Amino acid sequence: DGDGDGDGDGDSPLLNDYEWTRGETQAPGCNDAIWGIVFIAQFLTITVLAFLWGIPALHSLINDASQAIETDDDNNNNDNDDTFIKDLFDVKKLVESSTAALLLLLYTSIASLFICAIALWIMTRFGRFLIQISILYGIVLSLTFFILSLVAGLLPGVLVSSVSLAVGVAYAVLIWDRIPFAAANLETALTAVRTNRGMLGWSFGLSLFFVAAVCLYILSFVGVYWKLNMENMCESSSNATATATAIASVTTLSTNDACHDDASHAPMGLIGVAFLFSILWTQEVIKNIHNVYVAGIVGTWWFIPEDASTVCSAAIGQSFQRAAIHSFGSVCLGSLLLRLVQFLETWVRANTRRGGNLSLLYCIVECLFHLFGKLLQYFNKWAFVYIGLYGYSYWESGPRVIQLFRERGWTTILNQQLIARTLYGVSIVTGFLTGLFSIGLVVSSSSSSASTGTDNNDAAVATTVAAFVFGFCIGSILSGMILTIVSSAVDTVVVCFAEAPHEFQRHYPELSWKMNTAWIEAFPDVYVRVVDGDGVVATATAAAAV
Repeated sequence: DGDGDGDGDGDSPLLNDYEWTRGETQAPGCNDAIWGIVFIAQFLTITVLAFLWGIPALHSLINDASQAIETDDDNNNNDNDDTFIKDLFDVKKLVESSTAALLLLLYTSIASLFICAIALWIMTRFGRFLIQISILYGIVLSLTFFILSLVAGLLPGVLVSSVSLAVGVAYAVLIWDRIPFAAANLETALTAVRTNRGMLGWSFGLSLFFVAAVCLYILSFVGVYWKLNMENMCESSSNATATATAIASVTTLSTNDACHDDASHAPMGLIGVAFLFSILWTQEVIKNIHNVYVAGIVGTWWFIPEDASTVCSAAIGQSFQRAAIHSFGSVCLGSLLLRLVQFLETWVRANTRRGGNLSLLYCIVECLFHLFGKLLQYFNKWAFVYIGLYGYSYWESGPRVIQLFRERGWTTILNQQLIARTLYGVSIVTGFLTGLFSIGLVVSSSSSSASTGTDNNDAAVATTVAAFVFGFCIGSILSGMILTIVSSAVDTVVVCFAEAPHEFQRHYPELSWKMNTAWIEAFPDVYVRVVDGDGVVATATAAAAV
């Protein structure tokens, strides 16, 4: 292993042949296929409902609303609600506003991607500094709030900020020596992502698919609502009058009578809950397909560099095939379990807040669901990495990777949020800068038609705020998509570093040297120095956890 000279002149720490769990690539199959079938069935149901009921309902809504507008114009009797409806279906205004919004979306997206690219470059070269900033930021914020509260004489603010400051300082002292390893881990992950930049295209494709899925869910829900309520409620009324009254009901999802008092309504509350759970499950599935996909690419980069060394390497297509086909059922199963627990926790929390004789019982159950949800999140995080690396089923992958960490003595060192805090901060900064760019676009485009007056000034302020919020959201979402890739790569690097340090040292000696030396600096008790009979210096993982 390595150069084996044992001269201690700066070569990467070596590892002996310590026995620990190692995964094996599984033959292609369809793991946990039944759960993939269930997911596809519910998604196809939503799609059919969207086209069968949603599109006709939307078409009828627009046509009947246009008739309502013409009737109101003839009678010259428009009230505020009718004016709202008229503006809502004014085709010219819709085209103009939609064009402006699309242009703003295009420009802010380009700006966000440019800012995020610069952020990735900075993280590669100044990762340690950024991690330190992410830790010190909370301390500085607490200190500032403490000083302001002290000057203002706000005792509650002083107490809260002093506790926050003490916790922040204690946390910084506790984990400060672990920053070098986190920085080396981040650099390794960014190197893998940068080498296989083609994965960004698939990630954007998954994000666009989720946007399309959200549109389908909304269209399907509108169709179901219209079919079960509006069609029966308004059959005896004229189209123009009924639709004008019904639009507000659909917009607010109200089940109040829109046409006559004796209308019978379907249980839209339960249907709405079912739609909400379905879309949350879909979102989790797409996110975890992404995680499995990235894990497969980074794993190939780690073990077989020649298959993952170009922008459009073979590993990209193969990893996506594993994530979206062979392990799709496993992804659906893990996503379903997590969303189900979170959904039940939310339901129990809602009942807890209502009070009553069972409030204490609900509180206990809520705590149990919350704890179980956190454990399941932790389990899924590493299980999906192992699925992406080797193609195990959901129930096999989780225990295997947890066993690996236990054998390596890593059971208490994995719950670190250093890199997650840094990525979150980068996402917020990217959103903030994109928001400022959006303000610049809006101000420059409207400067030629600027005019004075209180109303116009108020409108300008509102427009500026809206532009910033729009840009901030776009910047945060797009940067979040890219940084999610980095986060998944970081998790995969941790698993690969635990399982296959030899391969890492052989393929990427410089990165291996950085991670090993930083690891020994951060966790000195985990490694034991070993010298064999030939005088070769090596390091072995200690059996005990830190």
